Amino acid sequence: MACLLAALVVQGCGAKGENEPDYDYGAPQMRTAIEGKWVGQRVDSASEANSTTLTLSYVPADIHAQCGTRLLESGNLEGTLAPRCMDTSKVRVTGTFETKEAGAPESVDGSFGVDSLRFYGGGFLDLGLGADRQLGGELENGVLTLDVLASGQRRGRYSLSRVP
Repeated sequence: MACLLAALVVQGCGAKGENEPDYDYGAPQMRTAIEGKWVGQRVDSASEANSTTLTLSYVPADIHAQCGTRLLESGNLEGTLAPRCMDTSKVRVTGTFETKEAGAPESVDGSFGVDSLRFYGGGFLDLGLGADRQLGGELENGVLTLDVLASGQRRGRYSLSRVP
């Protein structure tokens, strides 16, 4: 039994198996979904609406993964021997974030990711903003909802749509 469990853990999700489904998207589809100019406003402020612009550019990969992404649970394995897999794809993006409050554009750098074998046009965005802040959010149904985080606290929420 121990040999079987060891074989399953070693095989895991890292190698492409015969029965493993293929991703139905790649970097070009992810690039099309996220790259461009996004405009909107802060949605959690009672003050006057302030315009916000996020401009993102796709950065081509200069390295390639040597194995698949996987997540192994060590907790309760009731009735299960196989490791838990996570099908994640990420592309790097850079750009600028500009709010009426800040006045000048600030550089952003991070990733756009999709946690699925199938691509439905959405995903999650994780960007560094300056030395001590982050932009984190989700693209869903053509709307990018972003939270500005500083010291683990939400400092603002924005809703943006792409400019055609």
